[in-house]
Amino acid sequence: MIEKYEVESKTKEDAILKLVSFTELPAEDLFISFEETESKILKSKKVIAKAYRKVDILRYLRETIQDFAKYANLDIKSEVNLREDYYNVLLFSEQAHVLIGKEGKNLTALQMFLKHALNNQTGMNIKVSLDISNYKAKKQKYFEFEIKKIIKQVLNTREDVVLDPMNSYERRIIHNLVSDYPNLSSLSNGEGKERKVTIKYIENK
Repeated sequence: MIEKYEVESKTKEDAILKLVSFTELPAEDLFISFEETESKILKSKKVIAKAYRKVDILRYLRETIQDFAKYANLDIKSEVNLREDYYNVLLFSEQAHVLIGKEGKNLTALQMFLKHALNNQTGMNIKVSLDISNYKAKKQKYFEFEIKKIIKQVLNTREDVVLDPMNSYERRIIHNLVSDYPNLSSLSNGEGKERKVTIKYIENK
């Protein structure tokens, strides 16, 4: 369980001050959510603020991973760090191929499991990024290498290239890579899983 801190106040600002005083931690070390209610009789508003210490969430993730490893009978070493507004989880194991699964399906499922576990505990949408034995890092490096080859092709031929449908994360990588080239632009088209990126050549930019 992750300990919850809850206060009531008239404003969000005052609620934050109460939480800071109550937890003896600065606001940046807390995840805080607010709920505003209004009394029909007194016609006054009330703010209910709930908070969780970021260090407690980090500890909970580590314990959840240990419990999973024990349940799955796998030897897993973990590194869990807070990066700005999300938790970065790195797992290492001699059975990494089992954890990763075909085309990373088990890795994705495990990341969703950790995210849902936090959501069930806190009711907040706390982001978790999971990688196993640097699988995603290596995959991204190869993906960027292939996109750079296509970028070079567009620069040489000056012909637009429409890429296969990709997820939002991959599309974001492409947009970032293309932004480094003044004579190129990228545009996303399509809906849902069919959304794809077009890399376009721009004359005299």
